[in-house]
Amino acid sequence: MSVYTGSSAAFDSQAARTPLPAHQALIAALEAGPLTIVALGPLTNIAAVLVERPDLSARITQLVAVMGRRPGHIFHPAEGADAGILFGHGPVFRDFNFMLDVNAVAQIIGMNVATTLIPYDAARGFEITHHDLDRMTASGGAVSWVAYRARRWLRYWQEEIGRQGFYPFDLLAAAHVMAPQHFGCAAVQAWVGTDSTLFIPFWRPTALLVSQHPDGIEQSHTVTSASYCGKVSADLKALVIDRLIS
Repeated sequence: MSVYTGSSAAFDSQAARTPLPAHQALIAALEAGPLTIVALGPLTNIAAVLVERPDLSARITQLVAVMGRRPGHIFHPAEGADAGILFGHGPVFRDFNFMLDVNAVAQIIGMNVATTLIPYDAARGFEITHHDLDRMTASGGAVSWVAYRARRWLRYWQEEIGRQGFYPFDLLAAAHVMAPQHFGCAAVQAWVGTDSTLFIPFWRPTALLVSQHPDGIEQSHTVTSASYCGKVSADLKALVIDRLIS
């Protein structure tokens, strides 16, 4: 596996761009043939490549991105848990990958890239507990290394959020490529805009919003079709854990 250096700052469509190793590698890979891209962070490098080479957007068979939200949805992972430290529902999460580079997402939406969104909704159906980490540790190898370093993250979720496990957001994106039949997905319209349905004083966040009802979308927004995979099957976790330790 090769690793390349990419952008160190958020996407700026007006900035002069110096070719970076990650951009050159992605261009070469897309020129060689169609790709499914699993984006586990902001879409900065993908946007930079497609601005330089918009002809390559058709080579992206599927862009799997860990982001997206339904209007009015707040990410508070202590929903349904026994504990919580803030207004009864624990810490509130941001749509982190989106917020790190809003402009990159807006750029890609304008290019109508075939996009699959793996949102917070999906992660709520898949919780990694200490029993899962114990199995991963016992299997040895690289997965044991990962399990050891996940223990601190698990403690945070147990002590600060009040859950017995944590949601493995990025792992679900990889799992979708491996076993898409275990996801419940819906065809939606996606756009970058202000979520006016959140009635929280002094907070009207910009968001990557999705809806199956385009009538409510303002005409000023650039909209693209996407697949929003907000549900996972009950047996996906066992499948993924077994695959990790095999």
